[in-house]
Amino acid sequence: MKKWTPTQNTAKARFYHSLVAFRDEWQDDSWARTNDARGLRFISDMVSRMENNKGLSTKQKTFAQNLIDAGVPSKPDCPEADELEALIPFINQRGGDIISEMAGKIRKGWKLSEKQRKFLDSLVAEAKENQTNPFTPSAEDIEDMRLIVKCASLYDSMYWGSHQRLGSYVNNIKNYLQQLDIPNPHQPALPLITRVDIDKGLEAVKGKVKQLKEPRVMEGDLVYGRYWAGQALVCSEVDVMQIEGIGHRTYHNIAAEVLVDGVIRNIPVEQMSKRNVYKPSKNASLR
Repeated sequence: MKKWTPTQNTAKARFYHSLVAFRDEWQDDSWARTNDARGLRFISDMVSRMENNKGLSTKQKTFAQNLIDAGVPSKPDCPEADELEALIPFINQRGGDIISEMAGKIRKGWKLSEKQRKFLDSLVAEAKENQTNPFTPSAEDIEDMRLIVKCASLYDSMYWGSHQRLGSYVNNIKNYLQQLDIPNPHQPALPLITRVDIDKGLEAVKGKVKQLKEPRVMEGDLVYGRYWAGQALVCSEVDVMQIEGIGHRTYHNIAAEVLVDGVIRNIPVEQMSKRNVYKPSKNASLR
């Protein structure tokens, strides 16, 4: 269908131009765009209908004109919402998004549920604590943060899909380290990071962190394995390594170099033990 474009100074063209100008003004207002999307969507639909040469009903024209006459919705005055929004820079992105959403509801005059209010109060307390006592990570904290990011890559999307809240803390740590690693003098202002981010980040990857900090095997140990008979020599410290699985499929895991049948291989730590707990069998992939 050929699109309609206004070429003459007609009433239809003037009405179209007023709709387009109003839509653009609404889109440029961040508060109106976010908190009153329904009206913006209606105006945008009317513009689209006219451009596709579809007529507007009398009710649609009247409603659109009433919106234009009323103007772009303005941000209502609300001291409580203003106070909440002022705390957003002092909390992580996930918490800031939630505070912003709750502040928007309060500004509209909506009543929060008891559960929402309790959760909001906890975020406000966290933000005020960060505002009063800003946190600067120590060298040891930075080391833990790098370890968190290193271990986070070993968990699949299914894990992070079911641990989204913990994942948000890991993302905060990733963002902080990305900015920190930009060399001076080009380094921008560092984003907010808190003790909670680090503690929750460590909680998110605690299984892998424990395998690195408290390794089950050490270099020089003799170990039994799931996929070989007898003992094999551990030839390295435990670290994140690339593993070659069945069918030449590669992946990364906590592992160590092990001398198996005269060949040094990267073996995941969960596939070896100092005690002979495995049945005496071999896997073809390790021959």
